[in-house]
Order: sequence, then structure tokens, then C-alpha cells
Amino acid sequence: MKTEFSGLIVVVCALALAGCAGKGDFGRAKPNEFSIFEGIGDQIAAQSAGRHSTENLPMTAEEAQIRVLIGNVGRQASLDDEGLFERLVRQAEQAQGSGEEPDYYPTLRRIHRESGVSLLNAFGNDVLRDIAMVDQFARLSVGVTRADAERLGLVRIAMESDRAAFSDAVDVVLRVEENGKVIDQMVALMAGRLDQYAQALELAAFEVPEQGLVDTIAEALKVLTVSVKGIREDAARHRAVRGELFARRSSDLPI
Repeated sequence: MKTEFSGLIVVVCALALAGCAGKGDFGRAKPNEFSIFEGIGDQIAAQSAGRHSTENLPMTAEEAQIRVLIGNVGRQASLDDEGLFERLVRQAEQAQGSGEEPDYYPTLRRIHRESGVSLLNAFGNDVLRDIAMVDQFARLSVGVTRADAERLGLVRIAMESDRAAFSDAVDVVLRVEENGKVIDQMVALMAGRLDQYAQALELAAFEVPEQGLVDTIAEALKVLTVSVKGIREDAARHRAVRGELFARRSSDLPI
């Protein structure tokens, strides 16, 4: 089995990271068109066309796109309920410390109860799509942080020359705070999802005798873990940018 899947890790991860929607099926029998990516361009165009923003402050393309991604990330799982992961995160927080089994794997097992291979392929698809989504989000967050740094730099100059100008910078400060919350939300969501994936992998390895697929998913989870670590560092950089306005420095800024 391992021979059959050797080299698959590199291929599937490359497909996912390249955003090859509908072409990285992870060997799953059930059609999977990576539907999370469908319509995103139209949603972004609709948002950007009107230049909607906080108190008339123009929104950059990156700002619009991270909002689209955070709104769609909870609907990407190959489960039967839309937005299931958003509910799973909330339930996991409520049940923390209770010893209850997370709902991701039981739901996956119920849907794919007739085929362990189908279960593992669906599981792998979820992980691969998350890798693609997180890496796309990371690229966008760099542009968001850069734009916020430029905005806050101008605000700080205005404050130093005329403190009364601060009242005119409220929109900028609010937008930067909003951006920070979006980035932090993505970090929290993916951290919770990683925990559920790790527990699901342990259960799947015990129940489904397909070691090759289990090993492939385990390797993909390592890639996802690195990607989530990256957006966690991006969040720290954004917090540092926010702190600079008031001459504060983030103690957790990665060096």
C-alpha cells in the first residue's frame, strides 16, 4: 500500500497549493470539485466594485479577499452540513475539558460508514483544501499588514505634527483593528481544526486498515501545521504594527 501512495504527498500538496480546484481529488471516489473556490472571484469583485469600507475608508483588494476567505473557510469541509466547522469550533470550546469526542470524525464516519477508504480520502481532501486556503490567506495577510503599516505611519506623523488630527484618523484605527480581528479569527479557527484533525487521525488509524492513506494524511497534516504556524506569526506581525502607533512593541513578534 505504501508503494502505491509513495510520492503522492508531494503531488497532492503541490496541486492544493497551486489552487488547482477540481483536479486534486486525493483519489476520492465521490466527486470533489474543491467547490470552496467557486464564485470567490465574483464575490471579491462585488465587494471591490463599490469600494465599501469602514466610514468611507477605501478597502484594498487583500482586505476584501481575506474577508471572503474567512467567510468561506467554514464551508469547505466534505461533510454534509454547511458551516459545520464553525459550529464544531464553538462546540469544542464549550466542551473543552469534558473528555467528549469532537464531532468531526464521528460525522465523517457516519457519512462514509460504508467505506473506510472513502472516509480517508474525504479526510485527506479536507486537509489539502485547508492547506490551500491557509496559504492563500497568508499571502493576502502580508499585503494587509503592509497597507495597515503605511496607514498607521501616516497617522503617527499627523499626530506628532498636530494631535488634533487624531480625530480624523479614527477610521484608519478602526480598520486596522478590524483587520487584526479577521487575522486572529483565522488563527483561532485553524488551531481548533488542527486539534480535531489530530484526534481524527488517531481514530482513523485505529479503525481503518489503510496505512498508506493514513501516512499520507499524516504528512499532509505536518504541512498544514507549518502553514498555521505561519499565519500565527503573521498575526503577531500585525499586532506589532498596531502597537507601533502608540510606541508599543509586540513581545511575540517573530524574529
